[in-house]
Amino acid sequence: MATRVSKSQLNQEAVSGLHYIVRVATTVSGTLATAYQNGSVVDSITLATLDVILLKDQSTGAENGVYIVNASGAPTRAPDYDADAEIRPSTIHVKEGTVNGGKLFRLTNTSAITVNTTSITYTEIGGSGGAASLPAARVPYGDGTSTYLNDPSFTFATVAASDILTIGDATATAASAIILDPGSGATAQVQGKDKTSAASNAFRLRSGNSTGNFSSGAVSLRSGTTSGTSPSGNVDITSGNATGAAANSGTVALASGASSSGTRGSVTLSGNAITILAGALNEIKASDIASASTIDLTASTGNLIHVTGTTTITAITLGSGYERTIVFDSTLTLTYNATTLILPGGIDIVTVAGDTAIFRGDGSGNTRCISYTRTNPSPISVSGSGTVAVALSLSETFSVVPSGNITLNLSLPISGKTYGFIMKQGATPYTIGFTQTIKWKGGTVFTATNSANAIDIVTIFYDGTNYYGTFGNGYA
Repeated sequence: MATRVSKSQLNQEAVSGLHYIVRVATTVSGTLATAYQNGSVVDSITLATLDVILLKDQSTGAENGVYIVNASGAPTRAPDYDADAEIRPSTIHVKEGTVNGGKLFRLTNTSAITVNTTSITYTEIGGSGGAASLPAARVPYGDGTSTYLNDPSFTFATVAASDILTIGDATATAASAIILDPGSGATAQVQGKDKTSAASNAFRLRSGNSTGNFSSGAVSLRSGTTSGTSPSGNVDITSGNATGAAANSGTVALASGASSSGTRGSVTLSGNAITILAGALNEIKASDIASASTIDLTASTGNLIHVTGTTTITAITLGSGYERTIVFDSTLTLTYNATTLILPGGIDIVTVAGDTAIFRGDGSGNTRCISYTRTNPSPISVSGSGTVAVALSLSETFSVVPSGNITLNLSLPISGKTYGFIMKQGATPYTIGFTQTIKWKGGTVFTATNSANAIDIVTIFYDGTNYYGTFGNGYA
């Protein structure tokens, strides 16, 4: 397939005219309707559909020009070579052919061209027939007819069955490449055309689309390798500066493409350190995840996740080094596990709606809760009569208002934590006790004040094995 390189891609200030690279050029006139279709032979080259060719010898000169070969019938004029502004002036590089391969042809028309009416003519300006590659091309500038720009030079070659366009003095060695070599000390640059009174055009660097069951090609943006002691070059992705009084600079977006049925690709940043020089690191809220015995946080769509439902969670999957912040929307139990759900204190946690936790993947399938914050640190109310369960993992303070004689059954304590209980009697006082054995200060067991509206305060410390308690009676 031939390649067109326009003046805006090469040198906007110096080059006037368009450059085309075609596969083959004619040596004699042929019947337009039949001589240039798939399978036809031109200058010893068998044409294939979509080949770009130069017709320069037609007996009807208005038929000359750059064409695209069709599967059958007459070729189609190249859509970017079918108007006067596109054709005149122009230079054509011929890639293949016994007679014209390697040659350069320049349009000689100097007056306006009406396509399919004006006779179009070309003259040979350089190269040698039959070559598999082209030497440096002379690029017309100025009036486009008599003066040539020889630097930068262009070389077109075939390497490993792939086309190479070299701009500058480099030697083409890699397959399927455009190589820029502006010379020692200069910067190789590909950019869109500057505009002074309008928005400049977008510039896109991407791999081709794939319409079958295939992956699209990768796009790699990197500096070259170095074998000496000097570092490799930096890679800088920056939007342009905004110098106007109220102008904003452009956004730089790094994103993988959306997937209609598969998994969206990842974007990976790696290095010795990732530094944010200015501005906030803004993250999006992920889609909610329903509670289940095992939840996978690795594949979440963001780092802030709401977990819904009340199903007990016994394991969390999280990639090594990954971090997620979880907001629990309901009451559920997190069951401690020494690998898949490592919780503070090594005990289960009963959540309350609004509680938040931070989890980190610790490698080898381990997931560790590094922080757990209660949404409401105020005392949790405990009421009723008989034996009543008190989950110490819910809070560090509890307000006990009995409606009858009550025994508190403590559960889920955290080693090293101290818990406070405010015992509030109503109009009718009741007994208040504990199921657990508590080592009371001085050996005196707590007994609730037996009077209306009395308030007692009990403090209990848990060391991982035993409970130790102190108390004060009669605060009201």
